[in-house]
Amino acid sequence: MSAGTLLLAMDTINDIMLMVDEQGLIMDFNRRLETVTGLPSSTLRGKAALELFVPEDHPRIEACMRRCHAQGRSAVEAHLRCTDGAEPLYEYACQILHDDDGRLLGVTGIGRDITARRAAEAEVQHLRAELERVLNAIHDVIYALDVRGHFTSFN
Repeated sequence: MSAGTLLLAMDTINDIMLMVDEQGLIMDFNRRLETVTGLPSSTLRGKAALELFVPEDHPRIEACMRRCHAQGRSAVEAHLRCTDGAEPLYEYACQILHDDDGRLLGVTGIGRDITARRAAEAEVQHLRAELERVLNAIHDVIYALDVRGHFTSFN
């Protein structure tokens, strides 16, 4: 794959990709970061990556970066700050990047929007709790069996 093809691919995916230097300043990124944050490339380049996140998440982001530098990779969930006021929840995976001579180039990161997934998980949890409440209020015995006839759940 050529470098041009790789850059084109990076700009077409729905995930955020970025690279920060040793000081945590944004060196490079794909267009998705501009699209999601609403910030132009001229503002993003050289900006402290920490400023992309809501202040409440800064300690978790800083801890993630420390783990990344110590272990070579790390992951964290944090809310991105957008110019339109939105604060989508992203799952970030980062990894240390070295050049061919082993010198540290920076940290690469990929962020995936998990806002809808977390909302769906919360809804499922709410519905399970509601179902359990209803089943426990019924005075008859209700149970479920697996294919071998073993109980899997009951009220």
